[in-house]
Amino acid sequence: MRLWKRQKRRSGSRRKLTTMDTRSPATRAFARLFLFFHGRARLYTPDFTSPDSERYIAHCARNFRETGYNQTSDSVYELSSASEYRTDVVFFHGLRPGPAGEHLSTWRSKTGEVWLKWLHEDNPSLRILAVSYDASMKKDSRNGRMDIYQVSENLLRELITRGVGQTGPVIFVGHSFGGIISKEICRQAHQNRDLGDDILKRTTLLKNLRGLFCFGVPHRGSLFTNVVEKLNFEKGELVDYVKVLNKDLARLNDVFDRLCTKYEWKVAGVGESKPTKLVTFSNHSA
Repeated sequence: MRLWKRQKRRSGSRRKLTTMDTRSPATRAFARLFLFFHGRARLYTPDFTSPDSERYIAHCARNFRETGYNQTSDSVYELSSASEYRTDVVFFHGLRPGPAGEHLSTWRSKTGEVWLKWLHEDNPSLRILAVSYDASMKKDSRNGRMDIYQVSENLLRELITRGVGQTGPVIFVGHSFGGIISKEICRQAHQNRDLGDDILKRTTLLKNLRGLFCFGVPHRGSLFTNVVEKLNFEKGELVDYVKVLNKDLARLNDVFDRLCTKYEWKVAGVGESKPTKLVTFSNHSA
């Protein structure tokens, strides 16, 4: 699912995200994410159809190649930094067919720009991070071998090491299976608070978490796994977790609902409603 689209021209070089074309529900919903979780946030986006749009797009691509991003660990990529008084926004990608990296490709526009970087340009108080994890649907000697508990615990430790949610608010954004991973991270942070040397940091993360925004997350499982089962390769450890009526997924949802009440988290999201090249999750599931 593409999470960004060009918009019709409006006056000025920038305009509020909340006035974006309503034909792009995913974009519109994400644009309002910070108004939903953090009411004082003000976000804008460039007008891609202005006379200088192509030059601007080329500049963005060149700027990203030149400045790159900071890989702070094996799994956490910092796309922008911010002051000590910041809001951390962490993006989680979904399942993928093979070992190719998804931590940035999920968040690219058709022109190749990683639009997550624009969020910081328009609101310098945001620190944007994207995680990468073993989300391969195909198991081989190197990929698809970690289950959801291992993946989530590793990500939790690395996020805490990077100080996520330790000095201010934090928001999780999950695309597809990434939404389930983010919920499992919350569960482990809560249930394992008495373990290890980072007890206080886990508690601080939970208290500073404002909520979760979901892009097409299969909260109740997906019939797409029936298609994967028919393919001629060994399935990755995470595939079974999103089968319809999966008991582990149901228990996770129940725990997460209770955590939302306890910590007063907000949850919002969108699901695919228009034809795409590949539909993985139904409206009922999302």
